[in-house]
Amino acid sequence: MTTLDRQQLEALLEHVNAATGPDRKLDATIRDVLKPHGAWLQYTSSVDAALELVTELIPGKYWYICAGRARVGEPLYGAQIVDRDESGIAFDEPMGIDEHDHSAALALVAALLRALISQQTDEEAA
Repeated sequence: MTTLDRQQLEALLEHVNAATGPDRKLDATIRDVLKPHGAWLQYTSSVDAALELVTELIPGKYWYICAGRARVGEPLYGAQIVDRDESGIAFDEPMGIDEHDHSAALALVAALLRALISQQTDEEAA
């Protein structure tokens, strides 16, 4: 896998969190940063495309996507990515977690970016 630049990941996360819906230009930026030689998919509107990124970039992790508000003012969609132990039990702390008002795909891409940033932080600390 290509080494991902932390500053690019953080900048991309800002763009994803600021998105107001599906965005083909943002799809292209996501591809350029995360899969430079990959196909141009609709990462901002397709959960399937976002999951393809998750399973390719951090394989073997569990992911959760939810829709609905538990409280007034809360974003509509949420996603988290969690690691698991050798027996397949999910760890309590998510690797990446995020929310978005405009699509489940954007929430999942944001959670993926947070997980990738977290992995880099863990590697830098080791």
